[in-house]
Order: sequence, then structure tokens, then C-alpha cells
Amino acid sequence: MKSSFLSETSKALQIEDISFLITDSLIFIYSDIGLMNEELGLYPFLSAKENLELITLRHNCNYTSSELETFISNYKLDNTMNVSKFSTGMKKKLSFLGTLLHKPRLFLLDEPFSGVDSIAQKFLIDQIKETSTDENAFVIVNHDLASTMKFCNNFLIIRDGEIVFYSDKPDDINNLEKIYQEYSK
Repeated sequence: MKSSFLSETSKALQIEDISFLITDSLIFIYSDIGLMNEELGLYPFLSAKENLELITLRHNCNYTSSELETFISNYKLDNTMNVSKFSTGMKKKLSFLGTLLHKPRLFLLDEPFSGVDSIAQKFLIDQIKETSTDENAFVIVNHDLASTMKFCNNFLIIRDGEIVFYSDKPDDINNLEKIYQEYSK
């Protein structure tokens, strides 16, 4: 990772060839990043389609109404009620769908599986696997080690803000629970 200062109050960060610009309290993240944070970034009194329409405007994407409705249908979401009435799993599926629309190369997902039932969890894992290519990367913060082992190809453990363990070895991934216990003491 390479970072360089542009001035005293702004900073540029380059990861591979994906760029961020951080200026004072504003963060401008270019279109190569898809973020699904704990807050999910959804408007509760809008429908799924209305939320996706706002996301496409924010990222300058061009999708027809019919295409958005197809996405919503494929994700088995209800477009007849406001998002405030959605279950946690439905909200997380919609938020993940929103991160996909502008086809980012770096996905930052914060606890995508917390609070979801096993069906929604499997659906999200399948979508991550389906979306994952050599052209993109997923950085996932997750405390659910069992679900993580189903799809990760490398992992790291952070304790008190420091990386204490990193591996991309299949044997380590298969023993993730044991390694986590060892490094979490």
C-alpha cells in the first residue's frame, strides 16, 4: 500500500490502482469501491427500488426501471413496502445489492452476516462467491468464523488495531477457529 500527502489537510491513498482522496472531514471515494457498513446506507421510508434509484444516481449508473425490478426480484426482496418493514436479512441483501450496482473492484463489507438467518446468510455467501473475480477483492469484517471459512481464500486477525496473524494457506483457513482462539488471547 502506498500513501502520499497532498497537503497538510488532504491525503491520497493508493491501493493497487484504486484511489481515495481524503480532505478534511470529507472523504471522496471513487467509483471503484463498494461499501456495506453496519448502518447499511438505506433510507427506511423508501422502497427497495427507490433506494436503488438513489444509489444509481449517487454512482452515476444507468439502469432502467425494469432492470432494477429484476434485481429486486432476483434478490427475493419485496418492493411493495418501505425498507423500515424489512427484516435484517432483507436489509442486508438490499444493501449488498446496492454495493454491486456500480461494479466496484474493492468491496468493503462490515459484518454482512450478523443478525441474518441461515437462508439469507447462504444467499449472501453465494452472491459474494458469484461476484468474486480476479478483477475485484472483498475485505470483510466478520466474527462468524464458520461462515467465513466457506468462502475466504486468505484472512487476517486484528487485535487492538494491530495485525497479529495473516495467512492464505488452505490448512490455516481450515483451522481458522483454532488459530483465532490462539491469537485472541
